[in-house]
Amino acid sequence: MFEIIYYKGKKDGHRDIVITISAINFHSEVDSYYLCIDPLFMPEHETPDKVEKCLRLMIKSWVATIDKMEVDQTVYLPYDFSDQYVGVLGIKMKSDGEVYFSAGHTTRYCGYEISPSRDTALNLKEDEFANDGGEVVLSKDILINQLSSSLRVL
Repeated sequence: MFEIIYYKGKKDGHRDIVITISAINFHSEVDSYYLCIDPLFMPEHETPDKVEKCLRLMIKSWVATIDKMEVDQTVYLPYDFSDQYVGVLGIKMKSDGEVYFSAGHTTRYCGYEISPSRDTALNLKEDEFANDGGEVVLSKDILINQLSSSLRVL
């Protein structure tokens, strides 16, 4: 259902990360550029290895954030850092073990205003999130398991 593919061999930092969420028919090709230049994470490096490590750190942080969610809490997890917007995963805890999960974006922040390694959950109001597709209801544990094993590096 949830897959992140990082094309490590692609050197220009553009459209080299693919996010697929099959349950909501969502597919997005995003840039690794802001992960590569993140000044708060491995600042002496701007390499594909840094991008891979930053992605792994982000996913671990997402999992920890979701695991601690309370009923009726909504979190927004950034995955696409652009000059004009930030792509985010919207997750709302509906019951003790069930979440609403969607993909969208916000113009409240731009990629250059946040750090991918530090700002792994954004503080947004509901009207600052634009849903870019469908929404799926699933078990929190299933989402955590899928996120934990979602990254493939090619």
